[in-house]
Amino acid sequence: MEPSESPRCKKVLDGLRSRMAFPMFFVDLIAWYGVNMRCLAARVNYKTLIVICALFTLVTILLWNKCTSDRAIHIPYDLNNGFRIYGIEKRASAPESNSYGLNLAAKQQSEEASPQEQQKAPPVAQGLNGNGNQGQGLKFEDIDCLINEDQTIKGRREGNEVYLPFSWIEKYFEVYGKIAQYDGYERFEFSQSYSKVYTQRAPYHPDGVFMSFEGYNVEVRERVKCISGVEGVPLSTQWGPQGYFYPIQIAQYGLSHYSKNLTEKPPHVEVYETAEDNGPNDWTVPKGGSVTSFFDKSRSSNVKQFIVPGPGMEFFIPLNIWSHPFEPLLQSTLRLPLDHQGKGQVFHEESIITGYRQPWSSATDCVISIFHMSNETLNIWTHFLPTWYFLWKLLASVWVLDVCHDSYSWPLVVFLVSCCIYPFASSCAHTFSVMSTQARHICFFFDYGALSLYSLGSAIAYSTYSFPEMWLPSVFHDWYVPIAVMNTAVCTGISCYSRFPEIKRPLLSKVIRTLAFTYCYLFDSVPLLYRLYVGADESSAENEVNLGHLKHTMLAFLTGFLFASHLPERLAPGRFDYIGHSHQLFHVCAIFGTHFQLESITLDMAMRRDRLAASLPRPSFALTFGAVATSVVLSLMLTATFSMALYRKTSCTDKERTYRGA
Repeated sequence: MEPSESPRCKKVLDGLRSRMAFPMFFVDLIAWYGVNMRCLAARVNYKTLIVICALFTLVTILLWNKCTSDRAIHIPYDLNNGFRIYGIEKRASAPESNSYGLNLAAKQQSEEASPQEQQKAPPVAQGLNGNGNQGQGLKFEDIDCLINEDQTIKGRREGNEVYLPFSWIEKYFEVYGKIAQYDGYERFEFSQSYSKVYTQRAPYHPDGVFMSFEGYNVEVRERVKCISGVEGVPLSTQWGPQGYFYPIQIAQYGLSHYSKNLTEKPPHVEVYETAEDNGPNDWTVPKGGSVTSFFDKSRSSNVKQFIVPGPGMEFFIPLNIWSHPFEPLLQSTLRLPLDHQGKGQVFHEESIITGYRQPWSSATDCVISIFHMSNETLNIWTHFLPTWYFLWKLLASVWVLDVCHDSYSWPLVVFLVSCCIYPFASSCAHTFSVMSTQARHICFFFDYGALSLYSLGSAIAYSTYSFPEMWLPSVFHDWYVPIAVMNTAVCTGISCYSRFPEIKRPLLSKVIRTLAFTYCYLFDSVPLLYRLYVGADESSAENEVNLGHLKHTMLAFLTGFLFASHLPERLAPGRFDYIGHSHQLFHVCAIFGTHFQLESITLDMAMRRDRLAASLPRPSFALTFGAVATSVVLSLMLTATFSMALYRKTSCTDKERTYRGA
């Protein structure tokens, strides 16, 4: 059934057909659209119609925005005046006059130009005005640019302006630029220097530092760092790698260097010997030799006289950098520690000549250095990798054992925790020991505290699993763990104190530190050594456990021997700088000894549980985790105390030290 037209609609359509205001096709389309929309409205809910209308409106707006954005409107400029030829008001009021004026101006310009100029004239980049008509565009033409009568490059001319390629400008003037895109736009960022600009601390005044070198330091420029060994002035490499004298840069370099004397603190110069005192002073004189001072008339000053009874005699003095005139009277040899020049003695190890990392490095540089070969690389890795091995053992034990409900496993967990901490603390100490002198001491303070904690963990495990049965129960067993806690604090305090006389009396420092750890180890091992001395029954399992304890004991004594003797590098200094020196060897021996110790303690724990349960109470929280917590608190307090004392000593030394310039 076709919808019928209403009388009113039919009257309107007949009027449109009669007047031919629209083509017949559009009239019929309007009639069909109106009739069908009226029928559709009768059948469709009004809410649905609202949704359809909203969607139709949204699609219409999107299409409108798409169509209008695709068409770019170019607004031309007047090259002579620099303003727009026609503005918004002119486009609205007189578009026809503007179009006529533009065409007339273009026509007059073309008539005034000669035929040759018309042939050479470049095409005009035409723009569109607001009505879609063409307006005057911008002229661009290539132009040859002669640079210093030396080279010719292609440029671009726009009226009276000439543009040069930035690639040439960047190279010629040493400037920098790049195209950056942010905020939805592309921008060209231009800069004259890539150097960081520092803000001046105060405005410049005539009686202050010459110019402003504190904010723009010429001395660190790469192109003026080449210093002539003959002339003593910087050579410039700005325009050539061969190097040449550039007077302005030489003057800037000198003024920059001179300004440091006005702004920075004076350098520290420590005088080791002035030949004023008669005697050896700090010199180590060989047997039969002598060191005296006498007045030299040719120099009008005192000089130091070294006398040796024969060849092969050596004089020593502890110093960092030595600068002095030397004139041997007879055939002699002078050896200077050039390999160690610039290194503080605190960073130097006995009989290790090369392979040192850069002192006063940053924490990032210290971490990166563990992946480069130095004399500390294997010291770090020989303790860092075993940390993960013992951590895996700890996690496996916690997973297998009922730690929450079975207190018999607590001493093993405590021992494994100490086995994880001491190699990790050691690797960290070796990693960050070159940050500064204070940082080196503090790092090893924590290292000593971790070793003391390891001795306590061993004592707690021995007390529960490895004590001789004839000593159970006894007064010694009752006080064994509390004394071990006290020994931990004593060992940490003595070993931290041993670092203070390390520079002036290194032998005393080494002896104190060795005795501190030896005492701790011997006290912990008294029950174990007695058990090994008495021996085991005919049980093969008991003999196997004792064999493991014996391996651990032998490796422990070997570790102490390597630490104290500095073998083998003492026999051949420089041969074992990177691989094979005593510190690496005693690290390896300590780790293997800890491994055998862990295996033996685990076997004791499994084999002796039933026998020890009758004579020993269950391990308590106070004598396991409580003892460890007490030891950690005491060690941290001692470490903080010695760290503050270290900083106070450094501050007092800086204030009391007298410097004399040469």
